[in-house]
Amino acid sequence: MERTLDDSKNELGLSDYQTRKWIAWHHHHAMVFMAALFMMKERIANSNDFPLMRVRDLRILMVLLLFGSPEDFDKKLNQMKSGMTQATHTGMPR
Repeated sequence: MERTLDDSKNELGLSDYQTRKWIAWHHHHAMVFMAALFMMKERIANSNDFPLMRVRDLRILMVLLLFGSPEDFDKKLNQMKSGMTQATHTGMPR
């Protein structure tokens, strides 16, 4: 639970709201927690291929997929694959 809240604050913008009304605050938090749920589902769905994937890694891939070039996305994905392969072989966390 603590990790989810920390990821929501640091990577998904939970602490980045500036609202004056309850409804806006509520909408902001609802959107952040929906994003956190999506990220968690993606991490679970890809846990066999990327066992050490973090929310930050997934967020970077999403940004590259939406706004970057396909080459940038493939480059980052290959970097993640090679880094995760090395970390799982050595037993060391990234």
